[in-house]
Amino acid sequence: MNKIPQDPPLSPDTNDSSPLALPEGGDPPHVDLRSEGGDPPHVVHRRTRVSIHAVIPAAGFGQRFDPGAGSASKAKQYYELGGEAVIVRTVSALLAVELLGMVWVVLAPADQEGQSLLEQRFAACHQRLRIARIGGAQRRDSVLAGLKLAKESGANWVMVHDAARPLISRAAIERLISRCLRQGHGGILGLPVVDTVKRARSEPNDPLIEQTIPRERLWLAQTPQLFPADRLVLALERFPEVTDEAAAIEKLGDPVVLVKGEPGNIKLTYADDVHELALRLNQTANPLLRVGEGYDVHALVPGRALMIGGVRIDYPLGLLGHSDADVLLHAITDALLGAAGLGDIGTHFPDHDPKWRGVDSRVLLSKTVDAIQQHAWSIQNIDCTVVAQRPKLLPYRDAIIDSLACCLRIERQAVNFKAKTQELLGFEGRGEGISARAVAMIANSVS
Repeated sequence: MNKIPQDPPLSPDTNDSSPLALPEGGDPPHVDLRSEGGDPPHVVHRRTRVSIHAVIPAAGFGQRFDPGAGSASKAKQYYELGGEAVIVRTVSALLAVELLGMVWVVLAPADQEGQSLLEQRFAACHQRLRIARIGGAQRRDSVLAGLKLAKESGANWVMVHDAARPLISRAAIERLISRCLRQGHGGILGLPVVDTVKRARSEPNDPLIEQTIPRERLWLAQTPQLFPADRLVLALERFPEVTDEAAAIEKLGDPVVLVKGEPGNIKLTYADDVHELALRLNQTANPLLRVGEGYDVHALVPGRALMIGGVRIDYPLGLLGHSDADVLLHAITDALLGAAGLGDIGTHFPDHDPKWRGVDSRVLLSKTVDAIQQHAWSIQNIDCTVVAQRPKLLPYRDAIIDSLACCLRIERQAVNFKAKTQELLGFEGRGEGISARAVAMIANSVS
């Protein structure tokens, strides 16, 4: 069993409320998030509030993609895969990552149909999705246009992802974010080359081998690619000939970390890729599911703060425990560990270890989420119940759900919270303590 990591994740700002489409003549609000001082612009301080936006360049047509005779001619990002347009799947994948703030989709100026499709499909995500029909003739032009909008809207990091890579996983994106923020410079997803590599002579119709290239240090670049916004703007403006964002950053002399990606993160480039994507989509659509159940109880005592679901509750009594005694977070932690077959909360965070004395239970839950993700599990949903005669928890319901979604790194809609009284029966009914129950479903699509 892998050791549970010790560092809690960073939580970028995700608040915004402007509409899906960028209004004509209306620029997004500017928020200056840069550090003061004389350090180089590519150095990101821990005291700087992290705001990561994503940019999806989608203004191209895909010259190499030909779906064959009888197929309507359309850009590859609008090709249907499993009943959904490729770009819809791509946008959905990025919106599922809570660490990302706004997601900018850059379309061709005349692509009203694409804008309408995305506006209708993601009407409920208006606070985080931006659609801008300002794309250029080249990928670099579209990326730079979206990048500048993101930067003006407060992003100090920007993640660029191909519209035609619809099967990117949340776990891969979060690995990239975690690694880049920890090291303070940009990075990309990629895969080490495993096949023997040959360089061909220039004859296009009858190529011959010119050289065998050692593969030991070769990687295949994928997206997303994540960089400090200031550095990426500078790089793309200075080096317009590059074919991807990492190449521009390399030319600046900045380090670029390689983070292992996924074989399933395929880019739709040729017609043959449709079959491979469909096969992998079918694997993803039929994951291995597991369910775990968690339960916890703590006594109410004076002199302690009452924490429920990471939210402080206004009440004269608090829960007694070795940590902050957040009964709900403990139940959810146990449910997740149980579902993944990783033991229980007492195994990982024993109450006789002084390291955990008084600890914020959100830290324990965050480490648990890290652990199950290391085992290739992803959280599908949480259903939880707190039983307390008093205090009344209904006024705190929305805050608790928001807190849980943030801790679990899942969408708010995947969290269900209920508060029940005990009808004056039992220790909860007598006001002596509070109990909590949780059920967690996790999925693993790794065969």
